Amino acid sequence: MLAGAQMALGPGDAVRHIPQSSFGRGEVIRYTVHYGLINGGEATVETAGSLERVNDRPCYKATVSGRTTGSFDYFLRIRDQWRAYIDTTSILPVRSHRDIAEKNYRKKETVNYDHIHDLAEVQDHSKDKPKRSTIKIANNTLEPGERLLLPAHLQL
Repeated sequence: MLAGAQMALGPGDAVRHIPQSSFGRGEVIRYTVHYGLINGGEATVETAGSLERVNDRPCYKATVSGRTTGSFDYFLRIRDQWRAYIDTTSILPVRSHRDIAEKNYRKKETVNYDHIHDLAEVQDHSKDKPKRSTIKIANNTLEPGERLLLPAHLQL
C-alpha cells in the first residue's frame, strides 16, 4: 500500500514535509582557513536570493566554494565548488553539481535525485571517459554514498 502511495506522487509533489529555519535566501557565510598563523584557504557558503525550479519543485540554490590562498596555493592549488538545489518542502537535494580542481585532480559531476524510488542518476562529465550511472540511495539521503562535503583527496 505504501509503495502505491509513493508511486502516485508526481514531480510536483514532495516526499516529506520538514519545517526549516536553519538558513534563508540570500545568506552568505565566509570562512578563512588558518594553519597556525598562516592563512591557507577560504570558503564561502551562499544561498541564492531567489528560488529556482528543478523538476517542477521550488528549490533553494546553495553554493559552497573553497580555494587555497597564499603559499598554500603554490603547493596545493584547490578550486572546488559544490552546488545543490534543495527542495523547499522536503529539504532534500533534487540536483547537485561538483566541480573539483585539486592540484592535478579534476572531477565534474551532476547528480539528479529520485527520492520517490530512492535512486540517483550520476553523470560524470570527465573529458576522457564521461559516463552515466544510476545507483540506489538510502531513503531521504542527502548525497549518494552519504559522502561528506570534503575535498576529494580527503574523502574516504
